[in-house]
Amino acid sequence: LVHSRQLELEFVNSTYGIHRVGVMYNDFVIIGPANDPARINGLANATEAFRRIAEVGAKGNAIFISRADKSGTNMLELSIWKRLGITLSNKTQSWYIEAGAGMGTVLRMTNEKKAYTLTDRATWLSFKNQLTNLKVLVEGDIILLNPYAIILVNPEKYPQRNYRGALQLAKWMISEEGQNLIASFKKEGETLFIPIARDFNKAHELGFPEQEKEVAWYDSQNP
Repeated sequence: LVHSRQLELEFVNSTYGIHRVGVMYNDFVIIGPANDPARINGLANATEAFRRIAEVGAKGNAIFISRADKSGTNMLELSIWKRLGITLSNKTQSWYIEAGAGMGTVLRMTNEKKAYTLTDRATWLSFKNQLTNLKVLVEGDIILLNPYAIILVNPEKYPQRNYRGALQLAKWMISEEGQNLIASFKKEGETLFIPIARDFNKAHELGFPEQEKEVAWYDSQNP
């Protein structure tokens, strides 16, 4: 179960994985200090928010903390900087900190330094009561939607893996029962994940052009 489209497609195209199918999505948010020196609060455009953070950071008035761990979150962050034509490193920009750590650690660092970062909403909700210096500043941009796929490891390449068990799990996750359970999962009253396995229009929008075909294939299997 993964959420980094570029790496997923590379994994499938190299034949290490097969039958990529969309399961659900949540979203990312940009969080930062309440005083918001970059003035990004309420922006609908995440790219513009990053541009402002970079501009203010270069003047010494803001800090951005990157996971720098090649996670799905980190890959999205880097893609936004790339849109802006900005290449960043903490070796050349003192305001840009590469943590090389997971989301929980990065959130604590961001809170301590009253900085900005990109996080998935689910992790933010799990930690936010501890993060008294931070608030959600930017949300809702389509590029901040975070789709999750499930991919089977190719049994021809890896016959020692539990292919049957993986197939059973994938079938259940995209089944009506699995999708309903995902939809009912909440944190502090907020739904954390939106199921998309059988919402084909949404699946197409989020990067699963063959969703109907893959769902039909899974439905036809009897592991």
